[in-house]
Amino acid sequence: MLGSIKSNCGAMGTPYTGIGSCPKKEGKVSALLITGKNALYPMESEDFVSGLSGYVTTADALKMYPIKGVVGMTINGGEVNAPDLGTYGGPVPTNLTAKNIAYQVDAGDCLYKEISKFNKRKMRVLRVDDEGFVYGTVVVRDGKNYFAGFEATLYAVRTPTDGSTAYNLSLYAYYTPSNESEEKNMHAFEVGLPNVPDGLIGVALKAGATGTASVVTACGGEDITAEYGDKWKANMFINDSGTAATTATFDSAAGLLSIAPAGKYRVASASVLEAGDILGLDGVGEYADVSASA
Repeated sequence: MLGSIKSNCGAMGTPYTGIGSCPKKEGKVSALLITGKNALYPMESEDFVSGLSGYVTTADALKMYPIKGVVGMTINGGEVNAPDLGTYGGPVPTNLTAKNIAYQVDAGDCLYKEISKFNKRKMRVLRVDDEGFVYGTVVVRDGKNYFAGFEATLYAVRTPTDGSTAYNLSLYAYYTPSNESEEKNMHAFEVGLPNVPDGLIGVALKAGATGTASVVTACGGEDITAEYGDKWKANMFINDSGTAATTATFDSAAGLLSIAPAGKYRVASASVLEAGDILGLDGVGEYADVSASA
């Protein structure tokens, strides 16, 4: 007999159906870690946890966007596909339909503006449950296993409510048809909720009187200069030629920074700020002329 059709059952592996004395079951989603489609992380929990803060501040392919404050989720799809016609004995399951999940986030308009930048982009989503376990999938590249999020296309949506608030903020994750396989290859470990980093807040300089400036949040306009006080250093302010300031001094009485020499400056990147013990902030790239009056 010519030709053969190789069975694919052997690749399924042996099912082990025992239940341990303390089986872990994924809890309520409390945070999301959004990553690029090609972001692949270490499989080992220690390596992953030790790199978490760096993943948030980096500008490379491993960059991570944490979204905390997830207060609920609504699932659509994910049901079994079963054709009504063309089968003997009635419908038979063929596969699972692709699902989408709306993650409700307790946040304001600024976060909506920021996560709207994800709209229509295919990303990966890591879920963190209320026990501090992070859930993702295993991706194999060149024979090596990596930890990665589940592939999804994202949309930020403001949904009108009953009037008690203007809207609920939801991040919709439209998972791909490969999600069934990704879930079968699920990988999870404990990172601890306190170890989940905050997402970055964009900040910019606001010019004051001659030679002075304050640091404000880019969207909300909140003045955070005094919050970090003497932690502000000269290398955290870059002029339009790409050179750091020579001096940056915080005046606690006025709540302002004096930056020299005079010129147009922006706040440095998150990695520079983090090195100076200023966490969770990132310069947005807007310049302020600290040599002129506001």
